[in-house]
Amino acid sequence: MQFIFKMLSKSWFVASGILLLCTIALSTAYFFQYVVGLRPCILCLYQRVPYATNALLSLIALIFSLKNKDKIATGFIWLCALVFFINSGIAFYHTGVEQLWWAGFSTCNGPAMPENASVEEILAALEKSPLGRCDEIPWKAPIIGLSMANLNTIGCFFFGLGSIVSAVLIGKKKD
Repeated sequence: MQFIFKMLSKSWFVASGILLLCTIALSTAYFFQYVVGLRPCILCLYQRVPYATNALLSLIALIFSLKNKDKIATGFIWLCALVFFINSGIAFYHTGVEQLWWAGFSTCNGPAMPENASVEEILAALEKSPLGRCDEIPWKAPIIGLSMANLNTIGCFFFGLGSIVSAVLIGKKKD
């Protein structure tokens, strides 16, 4: 356990970890979109922006940490925490739309499909809307049954907490 806290107090390690995490998250989203064929909704696309933002912030933090400027790097790690919490909020909103707790944006509702629509009618409606519907869950994690928005809500919340813990540990470090 002491080793973990020691590593979390190194700004280069934390910045690298956030950069790697964001790269994996974005790669996973694009994999599901382009390889698996899941169409993202507008809220899915909004959730990608904070990951790209944190990738950039963590890269800047990594550069400063490699120049032994831990205070500046720590500031960027604090910003990463904030962005993770913002993303958790976006994902929670998306979860609410999926669960029909509240309505989504007007852009969240793709074309409504008639119950007895022909294949041609369905294809025509889909071509008009390149995005998926926010209130439909196209994929759930096996065994645990959580949607991507659910997983992102939980994950970003804990990534934000982890970033805060790391920033505090880096700030307390005496070199």
